[in-house]
Amino acid sequence: MGNTAVMFDDNDIAAQVRRMRFMMRLKQSTFAELLGVSQAMVSRIESGDSRPGRDVALRIRGLLADVEAKSPFLSVNAGVRISQGLESVVYQDRGRVCLSQFSEGFTQLDRQFADAQTGHVLEGRVGDDADAHFDLLKSVGAFDGKIRALENVWHTQGEQGVIYFSARSVALQDDHGRWTIKSSICRLMRTPMIERQSSRCLKLKSPA
Repeated sequence: MGNTAVMFDDNDIAAQVRRMRFMMRLKQSTFAELLGVSQAMVSRIESGDSRPGRDVALRIRGLLADVEAKSPFLSVNAGVRISQGLESVVYQDRGRVCLSQFSEGFTQLDRQFADAQTGHVLEGRVGDDADAHFDLLKSVGAFDGKIRALENVWHTQGEQGVIYFSARSVALQDDHGRWTIKSSICRLMRTPMIERQSSRCLKLKSPA
């Protein structure tokens, strides 16, 4: 019984452990100490080479619930993760835009979103126009706290063809003071007007 694995809601404990450790900014060795296991065990869990036994899995689930309950930002991230809509949270690291979280709706939309994991660099992963969208966020100072909200249109090449989106983005600080961008996104019908608007800033709100 001691080796019986506990199933998580998304049936992906490796991704949950990677996500939680990344958002807490903990080394594997420090995270292992919190769980009472070895660093090697955490490494095997994150790589998918091993699933934790029931006791360790319950400790992981308890730690995740405790951390998300105490952290406003991680609570937002958790809400995005389970959303059936199109939502995302991204941040900038050493000049590159990285994924904090895609919603469940996004991961079901296309493989390129499903394959992206927390911490992955998104530039070069989801299309040239998406890169232009990220460049726009950088150019208006979104990752420096210089804007409050932004609306724009962008597109990407999906498995079933070109997908156009309207994005409404707001700037949020994580628990370490780093600026992140949370976007609520709607899929659009392709029209000549939408094509002209793609990668352009439609509305911008600066801090008061």
